Amino acid sequence: PQMQQAMKSLSNHINITQRISRTTMDRAFRSRWHAERSMLEGELKLDYIEECISKQEPLMRVLCLLCLQSLVGNGIKPAQYDMIRRDIVHTYGYEVIFTLDNLERLGFFKKKESSSSWPTLRKAFRLIDEEVNPGNPTDIAYVTSGYAPLSVRLVQLAISPGWSAGLERMKMIPGVTICEVRQPGFDPTKRGRHLQRTSKHHAKAVSDTENGTKVEIKDRKKMVVFFTGGVTYAEISALRFLSKQDDCPFEIIIATTKLINGCSLLKSVAHTLDNTFER
Repeated sequence: PQMQQAMKSLSNHINITQRISRTTMDRAFRSRWHAERSMLEGELKLDYIEECISKQEPLMRVLCLLCLQSLVGNGIKPAQYDMIRRDIVHTYGYEVIFTLDNLERLGFFKKKESSSSWPTLRKAFRLIDEEVNPGNPTDIAYVTSGYAPLSVRLVQLAISPGWSAGLERMKMIPGVTICEVRQPGFDPTKRGRHLQRTSKHHAKAVSDTENGTKVEIKDRKKMVVFFTGGVTYAEISALRFLSKQDDCPFEIIIATTKLINGCSLLKSVAHTLDNTFER
């Protein structure tokens, strides 16, 4: 029975792998992946977005690309902004105007007014790893074949050297930075050194072997990472990978209000309006 169960499990994993491979090896998927990666590296891919619009690809996919380009570039030049907005309305209908307005109010899609801080942020948090090896990963960037989720880099920063030691880098992130320690008798200025000592002790304990195998460590402290608004599967995978590392002194527990992706996030702010002209 155990052998039969193992064979069934192997068969299921092979089928899952084949299904995933059909998607990831698809030409359209690879083109989209390369376009997104190029945007993250600072390139302008408006021509690709225009091509997607002309092909009438699903609206949410187009908006995902458009918002990514706008966010990493701190907006889009006014002339190009107006052109793309007009093309989207002409292609997908007047009812899209309200969704575009919502995205503009949120700052997801806007006109460029100043230079972007993304290049500095990308380098400060090592968000791009060009030498990542998905077959033998050593960094959380392997989950997307090169891009490390910023949220997980912040968790790494909290573990070592500690948020108090990384506040200058955290100030680069848009929005308000809140760093509070609510533990009596705990000095936040010593947090980094405390975690570093814990990390070294943990790594030494794990490296000890017994009969050629690693000794299991069961006394690791728990760290709860809570995402308000939602978390992506890529972030979950990266946190699981981080938690399994020998030098991680914590067992990371992930909590969230919702599982999301780019399309589901934009759908939550999309304005639905019946097009009576289609009736």
